[in-house]
Amino acid sequence: MTSTTHPFECDISLNFPEEVDAQLVLQTLEVDEELQPEKIHRTLTVKGTELHVYVLTLPMWCPPGLVAVVRCSHFEATEIRLLRAAVSSFYDMSALAARTLLEFKE
Repeated sequence: MTSTTHPFECDISLNFPEEVDAQLVLQTLEVDEELQPEKIHRTLTVKGTELHVYVLTLPMWCPPGLVAVVRCSHFEATEIRLLRAAVSSFYDMSALAARTLLEFKE
């Protein structure tokens, strides 16, 4: 639900083969705090093989070996441009974490 202080929000769902993969990505991503926490709020959770965030589609970069859902986090922002930057950065870091997981599994 959109608040009046943070009128822009986004959810993202990502897929991973196992719950442990989703947990590893979550632990990797939640270390980085938002640079402007008064303007951007994010929540990261894992449910089974899902890591929870707000966005509508699976990212194009998702490697073919990933099948379980990483529901990533929920983002809220005071400005649309801040939301775009936060989500873009999140996708970049998620892609790096996913590629790293695949390299170590091979």
